[in-house]
Amino acid sequence: MISLSQNGDQRKNTDELEWRSCDLFSMKDAEKSLAGADIAVYLVHTMLKTAKLFQGVFEDMDVILSDNFAQ
Repeated sequence: MISLSQNGDQRKNTDELEWRSCDLFSMKDAEKSLAGADIAVYLVHTMLKTAKLFQGVFEDMDVILSDNFAQ
């Protein structure tokens, strides 16, 4: 199983779980991080302003994240 996190490179992999760092605001990062996955489950919610998007509200940011993940 693969798990994505903004700080995945700081987490310890196990035999069952591989951590990968990912910024879902970046389509390229999402594509790279999801490579090799057969099934993906989206459990992401942000209330923090990240990825240099300082003008939007968190609902707008969630739309960007979920769209990048889905594509």
